[in-house]
Amino acid sequence: MNLIEVIKTIRSDISKLERKRNEELERIKEKYDKQIAELKIALEVNKKMNSYCINCDGRGFYRQLDCAGIENETVTCEECKGSGRVLKKDSQ
Repeated sequence: MNLIEVIKTIRSDISKLERKRNEELERIKEKYDKQIAELKIALEVNKKMNSYCINCDGRGFYRQLDCAGIENETVTCEECKGSGRVLKKDSQ
C-alpha cells in the first residue's frame, strides 16, 4: 500500500497548523506585552507620586504573626521608621 501522498498531506497539514499557531501566539504576545508595558509605566508613575510607605500601607507599623498565625505583636515599620510616609523617593 502506497501512502506517500497521505503522509505528505499530513506533514503539510501539521506544518500549516504550526505556522498558524505561531502567528496567533505572536499576536497574543504582542497584545499582552503592550498591556504589561503600559501597566509598568503606570506603576512607576504612581510609585513616584506616592507619599505613603508601601511596606506598611502607610500605617507606620505592621502586625507580626506568631507560628499559629495569630497577630502577636505590633512592629514599627523599618522602611518609614514608623511615620507611614515615604522617607526617600527611591525607597519604593
